[in-house]
Amino acid sequence: MQDKIITKAPAKINLFLHILNKRKDGYHNIKSGITFINLFDEVCIKKNNSMIIQYSGTFKPDQDFFEDCIIKKTLKFLKASLNKNSKIFDLGIPNKLSSLLKKNTYQVDNTKGEDLDTSTLTSNLKSYDAITAFEILEHLINPYNILNQIKCKKLFATVPLKLWFNKSYRNMSDERDQHYHEFEDWQFDWLLKKSGWKIIRKEKWRNPSIMPGFRPILRNFYKRYYAIEAEKIN
Repeated sequence: MQDKIITKAPAKINLFLHILNKRKDGYHNIKSGITFINLFDEVCIKKNNSMIIQYSGTFKPDQDFFEDCIIKKTLKFLKASLNKNSKIFDLGIPNKLSSLLKKNTYQVDNTKGEDLDTSTLTSNLKSYDAITAFEILEHLINPYNILNQIKCKKLFATVPLKLWFNKSYRNMSDERDQHYHEFEDWQFDWLLKKSGWKIIRKEKWRNPSIMPGFRPILRNFYKRYYAIEAEKIN
């Protein structure tokens, strides 16, 4: 067996891209038409006793590029004001972020897949230290209902911001996996105020991409996610 393999990974242009459905492993099946262009990365694979990924060249990502992901930003935002071992009720089914919260000593309960537009489960949540709604409210037809019903003193939430160069996300094969809302910041602020919450802290984050293309480049400059911490006022 060779100790080193060097190959080329050509760049491509998507002529079209349709998201078909979400798989059980969390990834999506897609239908796409592509064409390759005379631009490529050179990939070198060497035998090693450990898994190491190194980048070189003019367009290599910063050293902390992949450390600065949305999940880690969300965890950092939460840890800034919520004590360890706090009891959290997380809107949405168990996911990578809720697992990470548990690893960081938070006690986390999740919803079981109920329709949160019509569910009344939020009426008995006073025993929790905080409610979290990370990238979930944009999927609801009327997020006002659940935000208004929640009886808990603290809320942490993130939502996608509306971008002028992107259509709202839509999975044609699963109506639960699509965005009915993508907010401007003032719209989300207004929604929280109307539903009885006072924002005490907020941040906006970019979602950088190293993928080629016009829209991925724009994502390096425009803020895509909006995070808030709020307290119930009525």
